[in-house]
Amino acid sequence: MTTPFSDTVARYDPLEALFDISGATGVDARTVALVLEGEMDYLGCLGLLDERELDEATLHQVRELRRENSDLVAGSEGEYDLGVAASFVQRNRGIDRETVVQVLRANHRFMDERGFLDEEWGEA
Repeated sequence: MTTPFSDTVARYDPLEALFDISGATGVDARTVALVLEGEMDYLGCLGLLDERELDEATLHQVRELRRENSDLVAGSEGEYDLGVAASFVQRNRGIDRETVVQVLRANHRFMDERGFLDEEWGEA
């Protein structure tokens, strides 16, 4: 017998994450949102987002960001790297590095607590 939720896929709720991270770090919600948007841009530049789900304008933006940040993207070697992600967000969002790292770590904690990250995430 299966439960009604057995084939339900967990979804990352950006608003829940925003408020959780802001509360945990003391960083204002606007800044948290900017860091999380910057992280998504970084993931897009690495090719870790499904580009089939992106519209043409967003694809163009990702290509431009990838070109403008080719030094950082190359340093990641196609894998997520917290240090490089922080540099990417700092450069492209103008937020101090300490705040960026604090928010990214809180986001990873949030995702890990909800089972969104596999055991190997961020080990490289």
